[in-house]
Order: sequence, then structure tokens, then C-alpha cells
Amino acid sequence: AEAANGAITISAGTVIFTNAGVNAMTLAAPSAGQEGTRMTFVAGTANAHTITATGLIDDGVTGGSKNVATFAAFVGATITLEAYNSKWVVVASNNVTVS
Repeated sequence: AEAANGAITISAGTVIFTNAGVNAMTLAAPSAGQEGTRMTFVAGTANAHTITATGLIDDGVTGGSKNVATFAAFVGATITLEAYNSKWVVVASNNVTVS
């Protein structure tokens, strides 16, 4: 699926950012019924795309849940998130900074 600016629809699969400019996306907390949903986000354009999921991104680093995933401005920057316990766990990341 291709993504436009705004809210991301939670659905298993791959989302490719294809805007000529920066995609500024938001991701809500997954519901209990969405537990295990895995989403991969791929930069299809060389822009510093962002996904904001305030307090919902767990990346295995100290400091608690994070808020934003920022893509390096390269085609192919990628992050895979999986719904777990009403949050998003980083499964894999390539040139995406979580803060």
C-alpha cells in the first residue's frame, strides 16, 4: 500500500512512502484484536519521512516507550513494527532513528 500524510490504517503488510516530499504520518495504538499485526514501512523516496506514535514505540533501548520514527533521507530506509501489548515493538530497522 502507498501512504499519504496523516493517519496510518493499521493492517498487516507493507506501506511504501511515495510522496515527492516528506511523509508525516501518525500511528495509533493497536487494539487487543490487532495483537501480532506486523507492519513494514519503506521509504520509496529520498526524504526524512516520520511516523509519530506518541509513547507507543518500544525499541529495546532504555528510556521507556518512544514517540517518533524518523527515516534517513534514502530510498530503502525501512522499519518493521509489530503490535504487542497495545504498543508497537521494533522488529527490524534500517536507517530509521527512533526517539
